[in-house]
Amino acid sequence: MRKTVVIAEVACFAVAAILGCIYSDRLNRERELKEHIEAVGAQTLSIARELQGKVQRFSSELDSRLSSGEEYFASATNKMAGLRQRWGKSTDEKVRQILAEAESGLAEEEQKLVAAREAKARVMSVLDSLSADLAEIEGMTIADEATLRMVSQRVVGCSDSFNAVRRSPDISVIVRGSIRMRADFIVMEASHRIWREPHIIRDPAPQTAVDHLLDERENYIASETIESVMVLHVLKTLQWEKFKGRLLEGERTVTKDKYKALLRDAIFRIDLMESVHKLLVANVKGFAFRKSKLKGCEVLSSDESGMRLFSTDKKREECITWQVFYARYHANLNELVVGLIEKARATGKTADGASFDDESWACAMLGAALSFVHIGGDDPTAHGRAEQLAKAAVIQ
Repeated sequence: MRKTVVIAEVACFAVAAILGCIYSDRLNRERELKEHIEAVGAQTLSIARELQGKVQRFSSELDSRLSSGEEYFASATNKMAGLRQRWGKSTDEKVRQILAEAESGLAEEEQKLVAAREAKARVMSVLDSLSADLAEIEGMTIADEATLRMVSQRVVGCSDSFNAVRRSPDISVIVRGSIRMRADFIVMEASHRIWREPHIIRDPAPQTAVDHLLDERENYIASETIESVMVLHVLKTLQWEKFKGRLLEGERTVTKDKYKALLRDAIFRIDLMESVHKLLVANVKGFAFRKSKLKGCEVLSSDESGMRLFSTDKKREECITWQVFYARYHANLNELVVGLIEKARATGKTADGASFDDESWACAMLGAALSFVHIGGDDPTAHGRAEQLAKAAVIQ
């Protein structure tokens, strides 16, 4: 009898121990799940805050661009009024034709500006809605899996909407109606043509006035050409020859050395960025990323179209175009610059396989700095990083 009781007690203790283990395991799993939800939730909210910053910066940029367009047009309208006051009563057919062409050109530019205002109103409506959604998301507390899933879906939706806005035709309308407005140039060109027509101006105009008009015209051509390439982020398409050709055409158009020098400097900067891009294409094979989005990926091959990677986490190959890499993988771009250029002064190579010397290393550093600013997306840290690289190249 005693033996039976002992066995029963032992069995009870065993069952209790097993139940305790099961309960403990369940608590551990629940704790791990809670920690996972908190970690992923914090990361998701961080992404929402980062996206909110991008939305706000983009809104400010649109405001700035349209304000620039308004200023361009106001300046052109005032100059056109002066031109009409000076030449409006002329009976010369050539003068009347030049003024009519300028008026027609201004009317077209005004239509662009009106279209830009309307496009901006549509875009800002979407951006304001996005900003409000993201502000609401940022204030949420993520305590369970259902909330995490819901918040993640909303953040992804906001990100998709933001990218769609940036690619929308309305953005092109805003750009055409603002930063690249030709209104000022149209009036300057009309004035220049009138001053230069020998059968219109019987008494030669003071040479200083003619020189001033020519200087204004060439300053506009050089500034507009450089701005259309270096400011509007078109370099992200990596169409190097196309944009160098545009700058070369501008250089052939102007006559003054100071404006030719500005355009040649812009071409040189593109050459530096192109050489760094070619360096990365040539030397990235075998590079193993250890940080950020591409952590655990090794580059199997690379060409002008992009990189072929093997992900040790996903156990599969994937391809990334260079345009996408520059736009979305800022931290990994920095990894490449550090590993293949900045920290590789003694061992690194140029695109043609030659070892770095002081000059080629400095050029690569400057090219990398420019790439962070003009090609590397809208990362808020890009300008600071570019400044570090440029200083290191100069101080070397």
